[in-house]
Amino acid sequence: DSDDYLEPNVYGYMMDILRSENADAVQCAFRDVWKSRSQDCIIYPGRETVDSDEYLRRLTVDFSCALLWNKLYRRELYEGVFFEEGHKIDDEYFTYQGFLKDRKIVFDDRVVYNYRRRASSVMSSPIAAYQRLQDKLDSMKKRRKLVLKHRPQLRKVYDQYYLDALWCLA
Repeated sequence: DSDDYLEPNVYGYMMDILRSENADAVQCAFRDVWKSRSQDCIIYPGRETVDSDEYLRRLTVDFSCALLWNKLYRRELYEGVFFEEGHKIDDEYFTYQGFLKDRKIVFDDRVVYNYRRRASSVMSSPIAAYQRLQDKLDSMKKRRKLVLKHRPQLRKVYDQYYLDALWCLA
């Protein structure tokens, strides 16, 4: 986003992790920044390495796994994967697709990204909220179908995730 910003030297830091861990992606912490305060979002303290199954499992309970902007990836993860047009929440449709094949992902607790929060944001409007809700349901349905095609062992997790979301929205 044009109003967000990175911490100094984060690309070098994340590249070092990719190389030293021989990983396909690294996910770091971020900071929510409001006009008068900020809050670090460190979901996984320390450093931890997981495989694609665990990463896709965590995506059902941890919104930060779906985010595009708190990660650095090897280019080949997204060869042939494209954004769908016309959505308010692009990350939900895109990010997980890089982890459908066997991958090694590192979680690291360093804050690398500063996400500005504003009450006047386009994403905060009632119209955007309705579109985000529609996108959320649509993306969950598409994600469930594609994940189960590549990772059938995650059926129970993704079925429960989808049913819980439908139940909460009913």
